[in-house]
Amino acid sequence: MKKYLLAIVPLIVFMLSACSYLSSEIEAEPALTYVVAPMVYVNDRVYILNSSVRDGRTILDDSFVFIGEIQGFNANIHRLLHGDTIDATNLQANAHEYVGARLYHSGNDLVVVFGEFYIPMQYITITNLN
Repeated sequence: MKKYLLAIVPLIVFMLSACSYLSSEIEAEPALTYVVAPMVYVNDRVYILNSSVRDGRTILDDSFVFIGEIQGFNANIHRLLHGDTIDATNLQANAHEYVGARLYHSGNDLVVVFGEFYIPMQYITITNLN
């Protein structure tokens, strides 16, 4: 019995020291201070994800007109809403995944279509930002 205890004790000590070492190496990820919603810049207007509509297929009807494809990525589109001047060209998005997506427009609504995803967007200004 003593032989087994003598063999198990070093194993237990090793396991406890390994666990404490591993737990000291694991650090929590820093919390994000903010996240910018997906936005599209089209014809000098900024459109933001419309969270009140679950699926753009529900609003994509005959009134929507194809206006082109998203041509590029611009991480600073949100700065336009705060009056900043940025180098932005037409048909850009702040999400890499949106580049190449088709755009359909009607009134103040925009639908971004890529693959089988239909993303509803709405025109946004400083006044309706809050």
